[in-house]
Amino acid sequence: MTRAMPRDSFHQIVQGVHKFQRHVYPAMAETFRALEKGQSPSTLFVTCADSRVNPHLLTNTQPGDIFVARSIGNLIPAHGSGDRGTAALIEYAVQVLQVEHLVVCGHSQCGAIKSLLDPHDDATVPRVTEWLHYDDPARAMIQEMAEKAPAHAMLKVATQHNVTAQLTNARTYPAVATAVALGRLELHGWYYDIGSGGVESLDPVRNTFHPLRADA
Repeated sequence: MTRAMPRDSFHQIVQGVHKFQRHVYPAMAETFRALEKGQSPSTLFVTCADSRVNPHLLTNTQPGDIFVARSIGNLIPAHGSGDRGTAALIEYAVQVLQVEHLVVCGHSQCGAIKSLLDPHDDATVPRVTEWLHYDDPARAMIQEMAEKAPAHAMLKVATQHNVTAQLTNARTYPAVATAVALGRLELHGWYYDIGSGGVESLDPVRNTFHPLRADA
């Protein structure tokens, strides 16, 4: 008996497109026709490029609901750092789309945070190393807070403090600072546990993370 050759993952992606065209799109055709005219997302969702993090699945949102920005380590380089891509994205989301919320969402087992805790230059990925240098201003604090935590919680604590650091960086952007001052924009820090599906939210007053409340 001859076994069928396994389908590669890209073939599954292609088949997924056809499934979308045959089943998903027809059921949401009216929504997509409306979205063709423009977008008005409520939230800028900044998260890691990690393939295990699916923002729309996590938040149970539909196309047009959230404006997603992804980068290694969900970093937001501070204003004036030279990273024009992030600056343009934030400017567009806050000033043009007028989002009302900005969420920075870190996640468990993040490779970028592991690198911050155990820094090393990898010649095979020089641009990744260069990108992570944007987090150098917060690196010492992240490492210090992680070292104070129990060994089993070091990575989680470091990831949460990285989220806090990126929110601090977000506030350096004039568009964000102005919108926050006017009460038009709220900032949120989240930590997503991939294995359990749990989400913790930053309490900005106590600077601690707690399970995300349904009425938040």
